Amino acid sequence: MGGDLYCQELVNFLNYLEVEKGFSPGTVAGYRTDLLVFFRFLQEVAEEKPQKLQEIEKKHLRAFLAYLKRERNNGPAAMNRKIAALSSF
Repeated sequence: MGGDLYCQELVNFLNYLEVEKGFSPGTVAGYRTDLLVFFRFLQEVAEEKPQKLQEIEKKHLRAFLAYLKRERNNGPAAMNRKIAALSSF
């Protein structure tokens, strides 16, 4: 799984946020960053690497949250924003 796999889905989602939801450019950029961190986690860190978006399971999300806290030292606000980005996606 690579960034290319999710590239078009990510572009479509970011366009949706900006055009249809009216999110500010800063919010869209933050969501983009957060989703890219998640995709990199899946590609480089996750034990089981999903090959399609449909293969992402709760266990991947739980592992990502643990990674954010333990390895990236994210606080509650940063983690909540990443959760919001993933929930919207």
